[in-house]
This record gives sequence, C-alpha cells and structure tokens, in this order.
Amino acid sequence: MNLIANACGIYCERYARLHTWLGIVVVIKVVLHTILAVKQTDFDGPDTPPGFHWEAARTFTQRHRALIEGPYGRSLSLGEYGTVLLLATGVGIAGQLPYVKELLELYKNCQAKTRRVVLFWELDTEVHRHWVKDWMDELLALDRDYILDMQLYIPGRFLSRRASENTVKKLGTHGRITLNYAAMRADQLIASEIAERKGRTLVLFRTRAITTRTVIEVV
Repeated sequence: MNLIANACGIYCERYARLHTWLGIVVVIKVVLHTILAVKQTDFDGPDTPPGFHWEAARTFTQRHRALIEGPYGRSLSLGEYGTVLLLATGVGIAGQLPYVKELLELYKNCQAKTRRVVLFWELDTEVHRHWVKDWMDELLALDRDYILDMQLYIPGRFLSRRASENTVKKLGTHGRITLNYAAMRADQLIASEIAERKGRTLVLFRTRAITTRTVIEVV
C-alpha cells in the first residue's frame, strides 16, 4: 500500500481512508443491483394463475414457523360412518384431501358404509384453490356415484372483479364444487349436516384455533 500511496503522491493515512470509502461504495452498488434484479424477476409462467406472482413474492419475504405432527399409533376406520364431514382452513386442506381419497376408494371397492362426504374449506385467498386443482379433479373422477360435496369459502381477496361478497358459483361435474364468496360458518354448516345425516357421523377438522373451538362446541 505504501508503494501505491507514494506513487500517487498522497499520505498513507489519506490513502487508507480513500480505500475504505471505495470499499463501501462497491458494497452499496452490489446491494442496489441485487434489489433491482429481484424486483425485475418475473414470477409469472404460462400456467401461473393470476395474482400468484404477488403471493410468491410475499412468501419469499416472510418467515414462517412449521409444526410437524405424527406419526399416530391408531388409524381411523373412515368407512364405518354414513356421513363424513371434513373441515379445513388455509393449508389444513393438505391434511384432509388424503382422507377424502381414502373414503372414495373404499366406497368404490364396496368397503365403506359412507353415503355422504362433505369437504368444507376456507381459503386465505382465492388463488389458493389452484394449488389443489389437480387433486380435486382426481377426487371428482373417483366419485362416480356423486357422494362427494366440496364447498370452498373465500372471505376476501377475490380473483375476479365481478365476484362480490355472498356470491355463489357451482363448478365441476354436477356442481359438486361450490365457491362461496363468504366466511365459513362452521357451526351452522355442521348443524345443518347433522340434522340430515345418513347413519353415524364423523367430523374431522384441521382448522385455526377459533374455528376448532366452534366445531368442538357444536359437536
């Protein structure tokens, strides 16, 4: 460093300060270029549903805590119940879909007493229904006798500008998927199903704490 300072005709102390400032400038430029690169990244692919890029961007900037449950020592005999009600909120849907598939396969193989299966799911935002579209299509294909009823509840953050609160849409073959643009009222839904139940009733829920308390009070 002394050789360079002498060649430039400046004192070593001044050269050291100049060297430090140059290093700071380089770091700032690297950070700015990184931020610009992230902002210009296109999250939208040809098959990406509208609004997903915003959800992806938010996910990348948030920290989440994970809770892992199981394994459990005793499995449920789902086919022993005439009516099975499954409730989910948010990502809890991932824990309920395998049960629905198991029930439909048992019914198909004449190994279940079940005559009605209802899945209630409250979404955080409408775009999340695209995450499980393939799974739901598979369930509809398995349900040849139309014992499955899937009801999705979307309290806000609608994809369509034409959608408004309390709007109801029917999707799928024979309207077996119902989109309800409203909050899920678990107490009313369960009470209505139990009043018209077929055989013994099983209620499975993977829901937020407030919904869980409501379900427990009703059941």
